[in-house]
Amino acid sequence: MAIVGRRIDNNTMEFDEQFSSTNKKISFERGFLEEQRKNIVAQRDEMIALKEKELAEIDGYLAEMDKNGIVVKFTSEKAPM
Repeated sequence: MAIVGRRIDNNTMEFDEQFSSTNKKISFERGFLEEQRKNIVAQRDEMIALKEKELAEIDGYLAEMDKNGIVVKFTSEKAPM
């Protein structure tokens, strides 16, 4: 679905709300959207960094288990396919 807006002034546009069945109009100043985008990207990057750290920690545990011959214990109900 394409987003089409109507110019209000040099800094603001009005749009049909994309995720609503009420056909409401919403307007944004460009600076607000740029700031929102910057904040969302920063939050995403923080979350990715946290998950990368968690994965590195788990990989370290798994590597130590590999060195010591620790394997997965399978039961007949959980046997790999």
